[in-house]
Parts: sequence; C-alpha cells; structure tokens
Amino acid sequence: MELTEIAEIEIDTLLEAIRLRYDYDFSNYARSSLKRRINGLLIKEKLDMPYQLIPRILYDEQVFNRFLSELSVTVTEMYRNPEFFADLIESVFPILDTYPYFKIWHAGCATGEKAYSLAILMKEAGLLSRAKIYATDYNNKSIDIAKQGIYSVERIEESNKNYIRSGGKYSFNDYYTE
Repeated sequence: MELTEIAEIEIDTLLEAIRLRYDYDFSNYARSSLKRRINGLLIKEKLDMPYQLIPRILYDEQVFNRFLSELSVTVTEMYRNPEFFADLIESVFPILDTYPYFKIWHAGCATGEKAYSLAILMKEAGLLSRAKIYATDYNNKSIDIAKQGIYSVERIEESNKNYIRSGGKYSFNDYYTE
C-alpha cells in the first residue's frame, strides 16, 4: 500500500472519529478541498500525518474548533453576487408576498453579511415583518461575528455599490452606523 492510500485511510478515520465524537459529518465534502484544509491544519499544529490529529481532536475541543475554522469558508460580503439578489427580488419576492408568514434558512451563513443583505432587501419589499430568517454556520467564530454585525468600513463601502446593483431602493447608509 502506498503512502497516499494510507493517508486516505487516515483521513477517513479522522472524519469518522469526528462524526462519532462531535456529530459533524464531513464525509461528503469535496475531497481535494478537505485534504488541502487538513494539510493546512497539520502545518499549524506542527504535525506530519492526518492520524496524528485524531487524538488531539478527540481530546482537545480547542483543536477541534481550529479544525472547524480551517474547514470553514468565510469568504463573504454584503450583496455578494448582486445579480442573484436582483433575481431574488424579481422572481422570488412576489411569490413570498403571497404568504402570510414564511421562514428562510441560510445554511453556511459565514459571518452573516448575506443574511443581513437579504433582511434589508426584504424590509424594503415589505416582507421582513412576515419572515423568520435562520442564519446558521458550524463555525462558531463566524457566528459570533454575525451576531455582532460589526464589519470594516472598507467592506461597507464596496457593499454600497453592490446594494445598488442588487436592486436596493434607498441609501445603504441608512442601514448602518460608523
């Protein structure tokens, strides 16, 4: 058996250990991305092989949280992909407007910018008062940032352009304070 096959077994064993200990199932993650992120954690933890992560992750929740952070994709911004939001306003909002109450789940919300973007556009469309938005992510650090709703001024300036391209009706400045 060659080294790459053994490393694959180690990764499978690591993922199964995480599933059994923490009830997180990463078995359907893109394998190449998963391997890159595990290798990143190995470097940060100063380890050589995936099997060395198993006892550390099983017995030290902080190492597990670092593993989650390493796997988490936190690339996001307000009104990222403004064409998507414009399509949502045009195609989905009229349908939502026919419901007295509805729920939206934003799984993998990262640091919350898209969930806030959606809420703002729904408010402008008169839908927010009838909606319950659930924004979840397995990365607790990202959720903490989302709960605070504090973002850098540089990111907000870029978001203003995307807000307009998304179909925002008012001034984006009305939705935040510096």
